[in-house]
Amino acid sequence: MGLGSNLSSSPLGRSGHHSSSDSTLRSPPRTTRTTVRHSTACARSSPTSVALVPTTYPSPTAHHQQQQHHYSVSASHCHRMPHPQSPPPRFWLQSFVPSSFFSSFSSFSLFSARPMSRRRLRRSRPNALLLYSLVAWGTLLVSCWTIFVILSPPQSASVPPNPLPHHSVALLRQASTELRTSSTGQRRQVTTFHVPDLSSWRNTHGVVHVVQTRFMQYQPNLLDLGHARLEIFQALTLPSVRAQSSQEFLWLIRTDPALHPTLRTALCHVLRDVPNVILVASNENPEGFRADDAVADVSDDSVWVGHADTVRAYHAAAQTHVLLETRLDADDGLETHVLENLQRQAATALVHAPAVGWRVWCASSHLEYQHYNVWDAGDVRGAIVGIKTSYCVTPGLTWGYAVGVVPHKVESKHDRIHKRVPACTEASAENARVTGCLTRIQNGRHPAAVRARSPTSAGMANLILDATMTQSGNAAATMHKHNLQKLQKSRWKTLQDDLWLTLPLVFGIVPARVWQAREYLEAHMVNIVRDNLAGQCTKGHSCKELSKQALQVLLDMYEADQAEPEPEQL
Repeated sequence: MGLGSNLSSSPLGRSGHHSSSDSTLRSPPRTTRTTVRHSTACARSSPTSVALVPTTYPSPTAHHQQQQHHYSVSASHCHRMPHPQSPPPRFWLQSFVPSSFFSSFSSFSLFSARPMSRRRLRRSRPNALLLYSLVAWGTLLVSCWTIFVILSPPQSASVPPNPLPHHSVALLRQASTELRTSSTGQRRQVTTFHVPDLSSWRNTHGVVHVVQTRFMQYQPNLLDLGHARLEIFQALTLPSVRAQSSQEFLWLIRTDPALHPTLRTALCHVLRDVPNVILVASNENPEGFRADDAVADVSDDSVWVGHADTVRAYHAAAQTHVLLETRLDADDGLETHVLENLQRQAATALVHAPAVGWRVWCASSHLEYQHYNVWDAGDVRGAIVGIKTSYCVTPGLTWGYAVGVVPHKVESKHDRIHKRVPACTEASAENARVTGCLTRIQNGRHPAAVRARSPTSAGMANLILDATMTQSGNAAATMHKHNLQKLQKSRWKTLQDDLWLTLPLVFGIVPARVWQAREYLEAHMVNIVRDNLAGQCTKGHSCKELSKQALQVLLDMYEADQAEPEPEQL
């Protein structure tokens, strides 16, 4: 059976058309309907030219006498022939997008080379409209982004200002001079100015914040006292600083360059994992970090932990930014949000108000960790009491300076600030133009700082001895007896358990580590008190007769305990 007989079983034949048994056509039809039907083999070879063989079908109705001529493809003529016409025009997007992208859209008349029927055209029209919409929206987004980039200012508001303004001369003092030989052989002197790298300094509020701590300055060989202070440092100071909600500050710790090798090794080991700490071997304590000589003692040789370039970067940034200097002794701790709140308040009062000069912040209330429990002498934990003083305590005491302010014009004595600096009122706190006032650090109901009062302290005035230590008739014993009687009537006795639970939540301090430090002090108390007595009146430390008397009372009591023979076991 030929190809013409196969076409008789086509869908057209099944719809009512039957093949004619007469193979001879008597007269040509007046109206001809041409349908090209490709075989499967020829349909896959596109574009091709095929030979057409006429085949005749009778009209299905009686009143319609015209014949329809259908042309079928001859199998013998199904072969490739060169296409006489040029390839179809390409869509403009095809010049930029790989052709594989358009293979999935072969049903679109836009990307298909072969003609489509009306049905397929109607079916592909929604898909084509979707593609046109995507292209249009993409073009619109690219155009809007281009316009935004062109119209954007060259410098964002969050970028720190130029580190070399016209009024800042301190940065230009770092210069080097050398002789250069020109092409003509003449030698001339050339001065090169070095701009410090500020990449080590970053702060969200645009302030330079430096926390300064002293450790064993001018007391390098008091080994027992040094180890005891290091224990308290690890129990109170270090965890509270590590727990601060913002770590965008520089912790500058200065210690004696001749520190005992054992203490030096232990101190460096404790600070090795603190990223923002700089341990400097120096007995200098410059007044004001912005001063030209503030970092004169910082070098690659004097820095034991950290990098000297970090200190130089902070010092350079302090010339053109608001400066915050916070004091923190090696036996004190801070509430976990104190430093971040200070930076935020300084940004409001000093950064955004160029006319503002300076401000002072100090804690409104604090906790004191007492080595001795005045209510229970056998309590190995010690005691915690709440203190609220009119003067400013040292932990957390902060000075804020605007650009260009000379630090020596600001009151620096912590026990005189409340008398010589007026308090900032609520109105002045909201008014950025008010300057030269004192702000009390308020962190809700939580105290802002914690202080350790132990036999390692240089000043012994606030150390409250228990009842057995106040029997001496000297002035120190009388003063401590008065403080003891006053404290015994307070409400802090019933809050001890709650206060110990508060330490890790408010200060990041682990109570068990505090108890461990106290146990170490009790085991080495005689040598610790002797070293503390020897360190009294050294340069930079307290020199009060009351402190010496209190230490002598402690030494006599502990030496008497060691001299007593142990009871014999029966």
